[in-house]
Amino acid sequence: MDAACDAVALPWVLRKAVNIVKILELEETPLFFRTRLKAGGILDIVETYPWAVDAEEVVHGRRDKRKGGHRGRVERLAPQTPDAPPGAAIHVRWSDPYGGVCTDAFSVGPDGRTLVQATEMVMNSGALVTYKTVYRRERG
Repeated sequence: MDAACDAVALPWVLRKAVNIVKILELEETPLFFRTRLKAGGILDIVETYPWAVDAEEVVHGRRDKRKGGHRGRVERLAPQTPDAPPGAAIHVRWSDPYGGVCTDAFSVGPDGRTLVQATEMVMNSGALVTYKTVYRRERG
C-alpha cells in the first residue's frame, strides 16, 4: 500500500496505522453493505452504502482523515465461480487535495475463509495505483 499512501501524501502517523490494520469487518443486509476497518479508535473507518440500484451516492469522511468527505456507492458483483457468493464493489470519489476515484472490489475465496480486496485508485494527477489486500477469517 506504499504507493497508495504516497499518492495521497498520507501523514506518517496514518501510515503507521495502516501497517497495524489487521481487521476488516463486512456486514451485508438486504438494505446495505457496511465496511469497518479497525485501525484503533478514531482511526477506524466505517462506511455504509445502500444496495438500491438507483441510490444516490452517500457521503463519508475521507479515508485519509483530511477535512471534507468522499462520495460513494456500492454495486453487487457476479460470483467468480458458480458456487461462490456474489462480491461487492465500492466506488468512491473525492476532491483535492490529492483528489481522485477509487474502486474496492471484494470477493470471497473458494475456501469461504479468504476475502480479497482488489483496489484501483486513479488520482486527479493521472497516477494509477492498484493493490490487493487478503484477509483470512479467524472465527465464525
